[in-house]
Amino acid sequence: MIGKIVTQALLCGVFSLGAFTAYAASIEGYWKSIDDATGEPLSLLEIKKQPNGTYTGVIVHRYANARGVTLTTCSKCPPPYKDKPLVGLEILTNFKDDPKQPNSFIDGRVLDAKSGKIYHGKGKVSADGRRLQMRGYIGVSMFGRTNVWIRSDKATP
Repeated sequence: MIGKIVTQALLCGVFSLGAFTAYAASIEGYWKSIDDATGEPLSLLEIKKQPNGTYTGVIVHRYANARGVTLTTCSKCPPPYKDKPLVGLEILTNFKDDPKQPNSFIDGRVLDAKSGKIYHGKGKVSADGRRLQMRGYIGVSMFGRTNVWIRSDKATP
């Protein structure tokens, strides 16, 4: 009897852990990007998995800064992004699941709307699924910058 209860408890724990891990691994959804220098929210993005298995991210909302100014176009960006509205702009492309590390994503490209630069990108979702460490770099990852994004449960701020 006790053995059966222990077995059922262990199976329940394994299935619960599996469900938790599946949630935590998901990069899909809405994320609030945070300015690493000021701590202010910059954008609300939606990340979706594409039919080819890669992930892309589109800005769905831009926040005003502490002075009440909202960056609305990608004025410093290279073509074809130059002077495009930021809302609706795809700034994350080609991210893939990292086969070597769970909850990690590699081989992407990240467009920084403030500087207009395009970086190589990788990301890692926290175990609780609430934070995304997004790293942009040129050349090797060691010479990059990491921003922490916060998961949002809704499409609007």
